[in-house]
Amino acid sequence: VGYGVAENGSVSTTTGDDEHSTIFANYAMGPATVGYQISQLDLKAGSDENADAWGIAFNINDNLSVSYGERDVEYGNAGAAHTTESGEGIAIAYTMGSITVGAQRSETDVTAANSDITKTAYGIAFAVNDNLSVSYGASESEKDGSTTDQELSGISVGYSMGGISIKAHANEGENVANT
Repeated sequence: VGYGVAENGSVSTTTGDDEHSTIFANYAMGPATVGYQISQLDLKAGSDENADAWGIAFNINDNLSVSYGERDVEYGNAGAAHTTESGEGIAIAYTMGSITVGAQRSETDVTAANSDITKTAYGIAFAVNDNLSVSYGASESEKDGSTTDQELSGISVGYSMGGISIKAHANEGENVANT
């Protein structure tokens, strides 16, 4: 169980500070974990966001895990129509020795026309030794009403020696925001 609040100072003296608060609870019983979260983002400039999310994760064995989650978000805008968004996703991860592979599929439904998104992502990580690791990930997002799919990919390398870490990342994207 937890609670958190964050405030961002606003440069405007008329709108005040933006505030973000979250309440969450997780419960683990054997190989299963269930979680629930409520979040609110209050942008003093007249917009806000309220979200409810829950998820369940199940470790099938020491190497294989499966998870599923859903969320509902309401975006409020002063003087404009509210927008709602709901989404669900499922993920799977498998570890064998020093290699971990994972995949995820999610769908997001938005009340605005031509805004629904289906996303597929996968990744692989390899721990070369205790100090060096390499990973690669990619995703593809399909948006209703768009003729192009967003494609993202990236590679990361990390090396640690005692308390010092050196990391490098290279990412690229095509048709970002499905344009």
